[in-house]
Amino acid sequence: MIRSLVRRAVFGVLLLVGSLVAVQAGTIPEPGNIHVGYPWARSSDGSVAVYMTLADEGSKGGRLLDAATPVATYARLYRSSNADGIEKQHLLDAIAIPPGGTLLFRPGGLHVRLTGLKEPLVKGATFPLTLYFASGARATIRIPVAN
Repeated sequence: MIRSLVRRAVFGVLLLVGSLVAVQAGTIPEPGNIHVGYPWARSSDGSVAVYMTLADEGSKGGRLLDAATPVATYARLYRSSNADGIEKQHLLDAIAIPPGGTLLFRPGGLHVRLTGLKEPLVKGATFPLTLYFASGARATIRIPVAN
């Protein structure tokens, strides 16, 4: 009985968090209808990576060129790779979003690296991140900070 109540409570919290994350996402006025979903970052007082999904809901695709936030000196596009047990970080000039495709920004892969944090990012906080696209479109999304 108690386990069932705990499971329901946990499910309710996860559903609420998922709803809040969905509110953070949105469609950008980018050719091809680029949709940003599930943004998040870990709590940190050093550099931190921002993760999300970018999905093209049309047929034109797009290119993410840059990002900026008032909480850090730099926001840069990176891809992590692991070869022979050595993790490497690759600075990217742009990230192509394929027509009708979805890109997953995740640990060990694509991410936006924030360096020079102006204050620690603490669990439960949110901060703005502006994404700049080759079309000239830009979108500011709220990034929730998790653990």
